[in-house]
Amino acid sequence: MKISRGKIELRISSLNHGKIIEKFKKEGITLYNCKREYKRLSCRISLEEKNRVIALLEKNNLDFSFGKTYGLLSIVQYFFSRIGLWVGILLLVTICVLYSTTYFKIEIIGVEGDLYSKLGKVVKEDVKSIAFKNQVNLEELTTKMESIEGISKVTAYFLGSKLLIDCLPSLDYPYDVEKNRAPIISNYDCIISKISLESGYCLVNVGDTVKKGDVLISSTFSGEEEKPIEDTIGKVYGRCWLTKKYLIYPQEVVTQRTGRVFRSRSWYIGDTLVFSGVKCRFSTFEKESKRYSIQGVLPITIIENTYYEISSYTKSVDMDSKEEAVVNIALMEFQNSFGEGITPVRWWKISKPLDKIREISIYYEIEREVSLKELLTEKNA
Repeated sequence: MKISRGKIELRISSLNHGKIIEKFKKEGITLYNCKREYKRLSCRISLEEKNRVIALLEKNNLDFSFGKTYGLLSIVQYFFSRIGLWVGILLLVTICVLYSTTYFKIEIIGVEGDLYSKLGKVVKEDVKSIAFKNQVNLEELTTKMESIEGISKVTAYFLGSKLLIDCLPSLDYPYDVEKNRAPIISNYDCIISKISLESGYCLVNVGDTVKKGDVLISSTFSGEEEKPIEDTIGKVYGRCWLTKKYLIYPQEVVTQRTGRVFRSRSWYIGDTLVFSGVKCRFSTFEKESKRYSIQGVLPITIIENTYYEISSYTKSVDMDSKEEAVVNIALMEFQNSFGEGITPVRWWKISKPLDKIREISIYYEIEREVSLKELLTEKNA
């Protein structure tokens, strides 16, 4: 006696259900629990006939998918899949616990330059990034760091998968002559509109045109009169320009969602990928991502990607309407990019017809701080 392997659920996208059922009857394939729904025929087939069913559906160019399996075989598969799932979960938890107790990143905050290098050298000698956290002697580490000249107080503590070293420099740390007397240069091409000088010698006047990199305030005086070397302290403001260019074509490709959606999740422990989600089955799609974090002992991050299938077609463009829309979008992008201390002055556009297309240039004049203190080092000297 042959034991049946069970049945599997089959869903067929169709409008003519009767015609499809007749094709199955001609092939001698039995359908169970048929349900006729709008644009879909749902039923069950024997697992022994699955390959024949696939061949028949592909031959007739029908869109189909399989669902749950039913029967003794499916029960056995379900049981063993759950055992594998629990073993996988226990293994993942074990890895996470070991990871969270042995691996951590080291971050030094509150200092920079020479002090940062000195503290980094102490960390490199005393702390290994792969070790049990309870093996790190934080008290001894902070004592060593506080003995460095220029450091007033150090606080070291673990935060998740990071060892944070928070440092407070001494108020009487040696004066940095090179940094305080570095020239202040222009960070933009502009016309100078305002100068606020506290210390140093200003080399430009209001109304002067300067280029990016020109010196604005110097610690030394370039005239014949002798004057002492001073620190460079001050701000210089100027008028500069932002530009956007667009090309408008007589036709454009329009995309729209088909309604089919696919989701996939990836799991991270810290910055390490432990499980990569299934790749999207759509050839063209739009993607939206959401990030979930599990706070606590286990630094777990889940990234869920949702893919929306899209189709496209070509349509003619009203050039004048498109130009108006492009200008509005550009002005909105300009406004969103204005940060604190930036004052918009005026804008204008230039529309130029080319061969069957149109070029739109949009200019925005703004007033902003243009001064930048440039410390000459081996890297940029």
